[in-house]
Amino acid sequence: MTDVQNVQDSGSEEISEEFIIYALTAYGINSCFSSYDSKLKLMADNFFKLNLGTISKMWDSLDDRVKVKVINVNSEAFKSWINSFSKES
Repeated sequence: MTDVQNVQDSGSEEISEEFIIYALTAYGINSCFSSYDSKLKLMADNFFKLNLGTISKMWDSLDDRVKVKVINVNSEAFKSWINSFSKES
């Protein structure tokens, strides 16, 4: 269940402005990523250049295919992060 569904299910819980912005952005990129329109594809390509900290704020609302692309585009950083855990053992 996504964060938006959790908020909707709770009924009276207030939604923050930041949550709305990141949720709507995630839904937009999910749509752009699946589109055949060249302008929307360009928008999606530019999304993957965003700072990972920014992307992380909308992670739970991103489609799994978008998440995989984020990981693939940032594979070196991802592998480095994974390796940092193996060094702690």
